[in-house]
Amino acid sequence: MLLAAACTSNDDGSDNRLRVVTSLELFADMVRNVAGDRAEVTALLPSGADPHTYELSPGRVVDLAQADLAFVNGLDLEGSLRTVIDENAGGPVDVLTDGLDIVDGNPHLWLDATLAISYVQSIRLALAANDPEGATEYAANAAAYADELLALDAEIETALASIPPERRKLVTFHDAYPY
Repeated sequence: MLLAAACTSNDDGSDNRLRVVTSLELFADMVRNVAGDRAEVTALLPSGADPHTYELSPGRVVDLAQADLAFVNGLDLEGSLRTVIDENAGGPVDVLTDGLDIVDGNPHLWLDATLAISYVQSIRLALAANDPEGATEYAANAAAYADELLALDAEIETALASIPPERRKLVTFHDAYPY
């Protein structure tokens, strides 16, 4: 992983994209949608890894230390990983849940499309603060992505409405759905 990190930036400075890390792949996807080609985005945890128990490899810590900006969910979703991020981040750490209304301390706010759009706006603002020249592009990308999220939310609402209320049951192993 250290080799991959070393190969992504040019010593001559020709690659001036922001280097961004996120705690989870989900947030990396959100950042990619807002940043477009203006950022190189890496998730610290592989998809499906448990953020409460995962230990970063030395290469991932190097990625974190070389990043211009990091994004975390907050609300203890990242567990002890958050300490590693806070202690090793090469730039500011943006907490996506800051300022949002929380239900019973549950950290899975992005499952509500309107709250996911709040994440997108936080990402837009943090990217623009670190790359003011890209602010217009970030705003346009964030608006387009918010429209996609709202359309997806409407599609889900329509699909759920087709299920009779008495048959709307959800069985899950994790209490992630109050939003």
